[in-house]
Amino acid sequence: MKKKRCLYSITFGKWIASGAATLALQLEGLGVFNAGAGVRKARGNSALFFIAALSLVMPLCQAADKNQIYSTIYSHTYSDIAPIDQFFDDLRGPKVAPGDHAFTTNAVALGQTVHINDRFGGLRFEVFSRLDYYLQFTPDTAELFWADKNDVPLDRDRAYDVYLDANHMKAHGFKLGYLGSIEDRFSYHIDVSYLYVYEMLVGALAGDLDGLGSDAQGELLLEYYYSDDVFFEREPNDLSARGIALDFGFQWHINNRWQIDFKSKDLYSRIYWREQDFTAAQANSERLSFDEQGLLEVSPALSWLETERNFRQRLPLQVELREMFHATSRDSLELQHYAYDKQWFHRVAYRHRFFSRVSTGLSYNLSSQAKGLDLQTPYLRLRLETDDFDLKAAQHMSFTLGFYIPY
Repeated sequence: MKKKRCLYSITFGKWIASGAATLALQLEGLGVFNAGAGVRKARGNSALFFIAALSLVMPLCQAADKNQIYSTIYSHTYSDIAPIDQFFDDLRGPKVAPGDHAFTTNAVALGQTVHINDRFGGLRFEVFSRLDYYLQFTPDTAELFWADKNDVPLDRDRAYDVYLDANHMKAHGFKLGYLGSIEDRFSYHIDVSYLYVYEMLVGALAGDLDGLGSDAQGELLLEYYYSDDVFFEREPNDLSARGIALDFGFQWHINNRWQIDFKSKDLYSRIYWREQDFTAAQANSERLSFDEQGLLEVSPALSWLETERNFRQRLPLQVELREMFHATSRDSLELQHYAYDKQWFHRVAYRHRFFSRVSTGLSYNLSSQAKGLDLQTPYLRLRLETDDFDLKAAQHMSFTLGFYIPY
């Protein structure tokens, strides 16, 4: 008897696959790798994950030179339930760990900063392309999906709490920023981004599966907005939307020894969709049974509504805080905190300066056990961080590359 697919399984899998596909296409556009052979081939290529996992530190475009042209590429990918490679392969493989988050954030940018004068400050102009994909879920949801994909029997004597929230967008845009200072010890920046968004998915799946024995029952509710209907395969409407996002940060030299840096990305964000495709679905799984191998079979009563609605999309907030202690004129110690929505990372770092403007750094992430290497010069910034140098086993990876031309 052929096992029927469950609503939670299809939704979780489709949204994971959508994230993998959009990430692959974005990186293909950056010239990082050739995704034309298909997402399945890309999943097997560990180079994808080496390039597609960038820094916990947002690009530092405030080098010592106040006038510069710069180009940056960054991405940051994390999964707390399984290696990134396994996550993008629909969790096929070893049992997933308890967890509730997975995300990838990626961008390329080309920009210029211009210092007007010491009284007024400076301006920044930047054009960029970015991709963000965020999944939040209960451990039960991940376990259910993993069991379904790996043909593992479910525990019939427990209740499963099903919840999955997705937020995704792909956009081009430009950024205008102001760089100011208060005396010599405190500098700050305010950036406003205009977003042209041409792909999105925002939605949630919620419900429960109770008593998967002879009295099995459950109900699942799905509501989501989308550019591409990954569940019911509705004909796409090819809509796009405009939006804005606000970034803010400051750098405070408390004294010759202590320094604090703060950065926020998408501190405020709104993307305005008009008549965007929307689907609401309900599955009442009153008819549940098990086959000879103990695998769950679901024949749900499924109903859904397709319509169009106006919608305002918000992006997850990213925040970074760094406390630095300059032990000597060449050596510094750092304590760093980074948050992507509700997921926090804490890191310790050591930096040594060679010559006058070349430095290297080593870091250790206390939250994900990732090790990092960093190189900064007036013309180049390179950073790599991973929790496992076997790239197929890594759950947290980051890479940053920036080129700067001071003038």
